[in-house]
Amino acid sequence: MRINLSDRRLWLLIFGGILILHLLTLLRYPPPFVDEAWLVSRAWAFKDTGHQFGPLDAGLGEQFAGIWTLNQWLITVLQSSVLRFFAQPELLPLRALSLVEGFGLLVVSYWTTNRLSGKTVAICSTLLLALSRIFFHTAHMARYDILATFLVYSALAIIVNDRRGRFWVGLAAGLLAGLAVETHLNTLIFFPAFALYFVLEYRFELFRMPNTWGFALGTGLGAAFYLFLHVLQYPDTYFKVNKLLYSKTQTPPVLSGNLQSLLQGFENVGFLLLLASGAMILLSLLAISLLIRRNEKAAWQLLGINITLWIGAALLFPNSMGHYAIYLAPACLWLAAEFLVDTFRKPWQGRPWDYASRSLILGVLVAELALTSKLLIPNGYQDYQRAQAKVDAAVKPGDTIIGSQVYWLGLYDHPYYSWELLFLYSRFYPGTNLEDALQYFRPDILVIDGYVDPYINDTLDPAERWYDYRISRKELFDYLATHAKQVSMPDNVTYADRPVQVYRLIWNP
Repeated sequence: MRINLSDRRLWLLIFGGILILHLLTLLRYPPPFVDEAWLVSRAWAFKDTGHQFGPLDAGLGEQFAGIWTLNQWLITVLQSSVLRFFAQPELLPLRALSLVEGFGLLVVSYWTTNRLSGKTVAICSTLLLALSRIFFHTAHMARYDILATFLVYSALAIIVNDRRGRFWVGLAAGLLAGLAVETHLNTLIFFPAFALYFVLEYRFELFRMPNTWGFALGTGLGAAFYLFLHVLQYPDTYFKVNKLLYSKTQTPPVLSGNLQSLLQGFENVGFLLLLASGAMILLSLLAISLLIRRNEKAAWQLLGINITLWIGAALLFPNSMGHYAIYLAPACLWLAAEFLVDTFRKPWQGRPWDYASRSLILGVLVAELALTSKLLIPNGYQDYQRAQAKVDAAVKPGDTIIGSQVYWLGLYDHPYYSWELLFLYSRFYPGTNLEDALQYFRPDILVIDGYVDPYINDTLDPAERWYDYRISRKELFDYLATHAKQVSMPDNVTYADRPVQVYRLIWNP
């Protein structure tokens, strides 16, 4: 029985099976994350207010005019459109939306690679991406990254497949790139890659091509749209609040003026590439030499796109959050697929290199699939439901809660503050302390779990960039010892690898 690899029905069956796998594990992995609750709350509020500002954003920012303009608009509009069909805020429909965006990314990744490397490499790279750990992680999360990646790779796919250099095609690509930037500023790393592709494709004809000017106009319109949405309406709010919230933790290495930060940026890229492609990074690195020897325009374009993305990420990514690996993953896996396909296309000669190269590829594939499978075994959503139920049981009608954002999903009908307000309060009101913050918000319930506990710290180096992103452990627990009573919780109730602790604060009438 022979398998026809060119049969479309076969590939529809394979990718249909992959889709079913993703649907079955959509809530299972990863466990609900704090940023997801934040975005659900924002999308839920947008239905009624038309502003991208939700209950979990509230507490301090309301004193600034137009505070909602700081938050992303497009993702809130899309997520809010989905939530309009539900009676209460839900995580599942927004994760389903992310999965749709993820499969859109698979389509445009295939479309790009098919043009640059051919159908076989395109199919292979798409399979590698669909089954990668970073794809399971980001396409299952109601966060910005998968939408931003889909938009920016869509822009790249349009450019690469525009063989006639049409103005309106370049315009469409530029507008998509602009929307990607509005969704997440990390997509700025793609603009050097766009520029390099245009140079390699058109060389001395670059400025005579209509799509070059169309793309420039599209990105210009996208920049104007961003400035209008986020800066020009309330410029004072934009600059003041960004300085208060992000001046230390979100400064790109290239703007830090610090050599150590620049070196750390390149170290972070290495970490993100490992997350992006896992064991496949070995094949991606081996493909570099292969493409250089091939010395073809498409090969240089593939290499150029990857190298500019790596350098851009080192210079612009403010930190190495795992979600950011998805921006690098499709292009990096294009390289891995190139090496894989090239190796198996060569005739078998029985030489040591034949055994070594094929064994390496098969070993890497098995290792990567095993690591992905291992992630899907624990049921993170069950852990969350167990923790949510115990927190819910400790809450009384009318209680105000402050804690990890994820529990808002089950307590959205209560006044609920993000725990991060406890350290942000002293930034908004210099000279105050943690006790002042607690007095200001007067929560009835304080929840500490694995998302909060690592930031309750007295040993962090003051030079560390996250130093101001913490609460003093001594100060907090000294206060709780005299002003709160811990609610009894079973020892096995944990979330994010830490026990869930619930405190009921005691306030004088």
